[in-house]
Amino acid sequence: MDVNKNIAKLSLVIGLAAIAATSGASEIYSAKFRTIKTCLASIQKSTKQKLEIIRDKPTIVTGSLTNGETFACEVKETGSEGVYVEGWYTSK
Repeated sequence: MDVNKNIAKLSLVIGLAAIAATSGASEIYSAKFRTIKTCLASIQKSTKQKLEIIRDKPTIVTGSLTNGETFACEVKETGSEGVYVEGWYTSK
């Protein structure tokens, strides 16, 4: 069941990336981190933008960059990878 959900999520991300590539919309960049703090620092360093946090919870932080793009860092847990933080941001 979880495998099907992951495949569906991956298909959605691939579909969104394909739409973004053909429509001139933002691209999505993502990576895995050990902590939310390192995730946020990496996004800020990569984008060279200030992070404007909208949602600040222990397991997820989301918001926008000063250029209007969006970002998120979320705690995830899998049987094979354990606990990690998935971070992503959009960029044109």
